Amino acid sequence: MKILWKFLAILIVLGVAGLVVVEFFPGLREQGKQLYRKYGGWNQEARQADPVGFIEYAIDELEKDLTTLQETRTRLGNVLHDLEKKQRRTQKRRDNAEQLAEQFRAAYQRAEEGGGYPVKVSGQAYDRNQLKDQVRLILLQREQYSRLLKELEKAKSRATDRRRHLGLRISKTKASLSTLPAQREVARLKEISDHTESLLNQVDSVMTSNEEVLEHSPVRTVEELTAAEKNGDSEGMSGSERTVDVEAFLKEGS
Repeated sequence: MKILWKFLAILIVLGVAGLVVVEFFPGLREQGKQLYRKYGGWNQEARQADPVGFIEYAIDELEKDLTTLQETRTRLGNVLHDLEKKQRRTQKRRDNAEQLAEQFRAAYQRAEEGGGYPVKVSGQAYDRNQLKDQVRLILLQREQYSRLLKELEKAKSRATDRRRHLGLRISKTKASLSTLPAQREVARLKEISDHTESLLNQVDSVMTSNEEVLEHSPVRTVEELTAAEKNGDSEGMSGSERTVDVEAFLKEGS
């Protein structure tokens, strides 16, 4: 008798714990649903045994997936817009650096050909060493802008591909949702055909694919996208410094 009472007490405690989780921890509840579906829920045997229940479950899950996919695709569109703005801004700065470098080179060559120092560029007077230091800084910045433009282009390409992939998932989800209400009525009439069973398997596959896509969200900020490219670049600022040859640039075309 004591063993029976202990067993009943354990069941009561577990039942209360379950109610607490359901009521106050919706995140755990959702994880539990996913684990149940994966390991003990809507497998093929369960779908065959209760097709109506599975279809109603699938409609609910696919509608939530569709909302999340659409919101994610919208956010990714915003990231693309930010990337394009940063790309235009960086291109303008790179062009400005190019123009300044040309101005300083022309001033250097005039001075070396007999005009003498100091030379005046952009409202500032420079002696020979100051001019070379200024050109070195401009060339380094030009190089950085050029590299950033390449990184932004790669990030934009990745974001565009991911957005297109989300569009395909949205289309497949909508297609599955459009067929389910009619199949639910067929299932209710117990007219389960090979076509219906095949459709339910396809719907389960769509939900699984959606879970994989949404589990690894492709949405990242502009900074995260460009940082991913920078992390893959073995050269840093020191690499740029090694490639800048101020003397060669200043004498070019002279």
